[in-house]
Amino acid sequence: MIQRLMPEHYHRILPLLGPDDAINALSINAILASTNRGAVYVDDPENPRSALIDQTGIISFFVGEPENPKFLNDLDRFLDHQLRPDTLASCGGDTFIAVLHNPAWHRALAPLLAGRGPEGDKECYFLFDSSAHLLAPRALPAGFSGRRIDAGLTANSDIAG
Repeated sequence: MIQRLMPEHYHRILPLLGPDDAINALSINAILASTNRGAVYVDDPENPRSALIDQTGIISFFVGEPENPKFLNDLDRFLDHQLRPDTLASCGGDTFIAVLHNPAWHRALAPLLAGRGPEGDKECYFLFDSSAHLLAPRALPAGFSGRRIDAGLTANSDIAG
Protein backbone atom coordinates (compact mmCIF):
# COMPACT_ATOMS: atom_id res chain seq x y z
CA MET A 1 0.00 0.00 0.00
CA ILE A 2 1.35 3.44 -0.93
CA GLN A 3 1.91 5.52 2.19
CA ARG A 4 3.04 9.02 3.04
CA LEU A 5 6.64 9.01 4.22
CA MET A 6 7.37 11.13 7.28
CA PRO A 7 9.81 14.00 6.52
CA GLU A 8 12.41 12.68 8.97
CA HIS A 9 12.62 9.59 6.74
CA TYR A 10 12.87 11.35 3.35
CA HIS A 11 16.54 10.32 3.17
CA ARG A 12 15.35 6.77 2.54
CA ILE A 13 14.38 7.61 -1.03
CA LEU A 14 17.73 9.13 -2.01
CA PRO A 15 18.92 5.81 -3.51
CA LEU A 16 15.85 5.86 -5.79
CA LEU A 17 16.93 9.08 -7.52
CA GLY A 18 18.68 8.48 -10.82
CA PRO A 19 20.60 10.64 -13.28
CA ASP A 20 17.37 11.48 -15.13
CA ASP A 21 16.07 13.17 -11.98
CA ALA A 22 18.98 15.62 -11.93
CA ILE A 23 17.09 18.02 -14.22
CA ASN A 24 14.60 18.51 -11.37
CA ALA A 25 17.17 18.32 -8.57
CA LEU A 26 16.31 21.76 -7.18
CA SER A 27 12.59 21.00 -6.85
CA ILE A 28 13.14 17.49 -5.54
CA ASN A 29 15.80 18.53 -3.03
CA ALA A 30 13.69 21.46 -1.80
CA ILE A 31 10.86 19.04 -1.01
CA LEU A 32 13.22 16.54 0.62
CA ALA A 33 14.73 19.36 2.71
CA SER A 34 11.21 20.54 3.64
CA THR A 35 11.87 24.02 2.24
CA ASN A 36 9.15 23.58 -0.42
CA ARG A 37 5.66 22.35 0.35
CA GLY A 38 5.30 18.77 -0.67
CA ALA A 39 5.10 15.16 0.37
CA VAL A 40 6.74 11.86 -0.45
CA TYR A 41 4.65 8.73 -0.92
CA VAL A 42 6.29 5.29 -1.04
CA ASP A 43 5.45 1.62 -1.41
CA ASP A 44 7.30 0.71 1.80
CA PRO A 45 8.31 3.34 4.39
CA GLU A 46 11.11 1.15 5.78
CA ASN A 47 12.65 0.10 2.45
CA PRO A 48 11.12 2.09 -0.43
CA ARG A 49 11.54 0.80 -3.96
CA SER A 50 9.20 3.27 -5.72
CA ALA A 51 8.06 6.76 -4.77
CA LEU A 52 6.01 9.71 -5.86
CA ILE A 53 7.48 13.04 -4.78
CA ASP A 54 4.69 15.61 -4.87
CA GLN A 55 5.44 19.33 -4.94
CA THR A 56 2.15 20.69 -3.60
CA GLY A 57 0.02 22.15 -6.37
CA ILE A 58 2.88 22.09 -8.88
CA ILE A 59 4.21 18.75 -10.06
CA SER A 60 4.74 15.10 -9.09
CA PHE A 61 7.87 13.06 -9.75
CA PHE A 62 7.80 9.28 -10.07
CA VAL A 63 11.16 7.82 -9.01
CA GLY A 64 12.63 4.44 -8.25
CA GLU A 65 11.53 1.11 -9.66
CA PRO A 66 8.79 1.51 -12.30
CA GLU A 67 7.91 -2.21 -12.49
CA ASN A 68 7.12 -2.53 -8.77
CA PRO A 69 3.77 -4.39 -8.41
CA LYS A 70 3.34 -3.28 -4.79
CA PHE A 71 3.37 0.36 -5.96
CA LEU A 72 1.52 -0.06 -9.26
CA ASN A 73 -1.27 -2.25 -7.88
CA ASP A 74 -2.16 0.40 -5.31
CA LEU A 75 -1.72 3.48 -7.51
CA ASP A 76 -5.35 3.86 -8.59
CA ARG A 77 -6.60 3.76 -4.98
CA PHE A 78 -3.81 6.08 -3.89
CA LEU A 79 -4.58 8.72 -6.54
CA ASP A 80 -8.28 8.89 -5.67
CA HIS A 81 -8.14 8.39 -1.91
CA GLN A 82 -4.84 9.97 -0.88
CA LEU A 83 -3.26 12.29 -3.46
CA ARG A 84 -6.50 13.91 -4.64
CA PRO A 85 -7.80 14.77 -1.15
CA ASP A 86 -4.34 15.92 -0.05
CA THR A 87 -4.01 18.16 -3.12
CA LEU A 88 -7.54 19.50 -2.79
CA ALA A 89 -7.02 20.32 0.90
CA SER A 90 -3.58 21.88 0.49
CA CYS A 91 -4.11 24.05 -2.60
CA GLY A 92 -7.57 23.44 -4.05
CA GLY A 93 -6.21 21.44 -6.98
CA ASP A 94 -8.00 18.52 -8.55
CA THR A 95 -5.38 17.45 -11.09
CA PHE A 96 -1.73 16.49 -10.99
CA ILE A 97 1.14 16.83 -13.43
CA ALA A 98 3.48 13.85 -13.51
CA VAL A 99 7.13 13.94 -14.53
CA LEU A 100 8.26 10.65 -16.06
CA HIS A 101 11.90 10.96 -17.13
CA ASN A 102 12.44 7.24 -17.26
CA PRO A 103 10.69 5.63 -20.28
CA ALA A 104 9.98 2.59 -18.11
CA TRP A 105 7.67 4.76 -15.98
CA HIS A 106 5.78 5.72 -19.17
CA ARG A 107 5.28 2.06 -20.01
CA ALA A 108 4.29 1.08 -16.46
CA LEU A 109 1.84 3.94 -15.91
CA ALA A 110 0.21 4.14 -19.35
CA PRO A 111 -2.36 1.38 -18.73
CA LEU A 112 -3.05 2.60 -15.19
CA LEU A 113 -3.61 6.24 -16.16
CA ALA A 114 -5.36 5.61 -19.49
CA GLY A 115 -8.80 6.54 -18.17
CA ARG A 116 -7.56 9.71 -16.46
CA GLY A 117 -6.67 11.92 -19.39
CA PRO A 118 -4.35 13.64 -19.88
CA GLU A 119 -6.30 16.86 -19.83
CA GLY A 120 -5.54 19.46 -22.47
CA ASP A 121 -3.43 22.40 -21.45
CA LYS A 122 -2.45 25.74 -22.91
CA GLU A 123 1.22 25.43 -22.10
CA CYS A 124 3.87 25.01 -24.76
CA TYR A 125 7.49 24.25 -24.05
CA PHE A 126 10.24 25.47 -26.34
CA LEU A 127 13.97 24.91 -26.15
CA PHE A 128 16.46 27.73 -26.43
CA ASP A 129 19.43 27.39 -28.73
CA SER A 130 21.96 27.03 -25.94
CA SER A 131 24.91 27.95 -28.14
CA ALA A 132 23.32 31.30 -28.99
CA HIS A 133 22.69 32.29 -25.39
CA LEU A 134 25.96 31.55 -23.67
CA LEU A 135 27.24 34.43 -21.63
CA ALA A 136 30.83 35.38 -22.25
CA PRO A 137 32.95 34.69 -19.17
CA ARG A 138 33.83 37.87 -17.35
CA ALA A 139 37.24 38.48 -15.92
CA LEU A 140 37.37 38.88 -12.17
CA PRO A 141 39.27 41.73 -10.57
CA ALA A 142 42.83 41.00 -9.45
CA GLY A 143 42.94 38.93 -6.27
CA PHE A 144 39.50 37.33 -6.79
CA SER A 145 38.68 33.83 -7.96
CA GLY A 146 35.54 31.82 -8.66
CA ARG A 147 34.77 28.65 -6.76
CA ARG A 148 31.82 26.24 -6.69
CA ILE A 149 29.79 26.58 -3.52
CA ASP A 150 29.86 23.30 -1.60
CA ALA A 151 29.48 22.09 2.00
CA GLY A 152 33.15 22.81 2.75
CA LEU A 153 32.86 26.40 1.59
CA THR A 154 29.66 27.06 3.54
CA ALA A 155 31.23 25.58 6.68
CA ASN A 156 34.30 27.83 6.42
CA SER A 157 34.12 30.06 9.50
CA ASP A 158 36.47 32.61 7.87
CA ILE A 159 33.77 33.60 5.36
CA ALA A 160 30.59 32.87 7.32
CA GLY A 161 28.85 35.58 9.23
